[in-house]
Amino acid sequence: SLYCAYDPNGNLFLDGYSTSESFILVELPKGSSTFTTIALDRHIHSPGSVQWDGKALAIEDAGASRSSTAVIYRFAINGSRGRKVSATTLTDSAGDAQFLIHGSTVIGPLSYSAGQGIGFWRFPRGGVPISTIPTYSRPTGETISLK
Repeated sequence: SLYCAYDPNGNLFLDGYSTSESFILVELPKGSSTFTTIALDRHIHSPGSVQWDGKALAIEDAGASRSSTAVIYRFAINGSRGRKVSATTLTDSAGDAQFLIHGSTVIGPLSYSAGQGIGFWRFPRGGVPISTIPTYSRPTGETISLK
């Protein structure tokens, strides 16, 4: 697995590559020792960060070419199935790195072509970053601390 997230009920979701090197999403229900494979109604080319956003499971797809555009798909999970409820395109995003949804903002690393730093995008609108913070190297994730 590459990335993981808990939902409010304590269920753990993990994404990554299967033994056949294709995308896989699994759930470890709270109190269980057995993983369940979740079938999504949308193909994910390249697994990325996962986050429960309060209503749905958000999964980043870096795309087939690892270009400077990533998409965050939101899925409603029901049993062993996930139905796409929305998609947010992040231009100039490093799709192979961790994102963070905080309210109406997505925070994440910029792509190499956009420069080294952290980008801030409107969520769920997406598009180009509304703000950036330059850094000395390309981060692979971020942490937010609230007072």
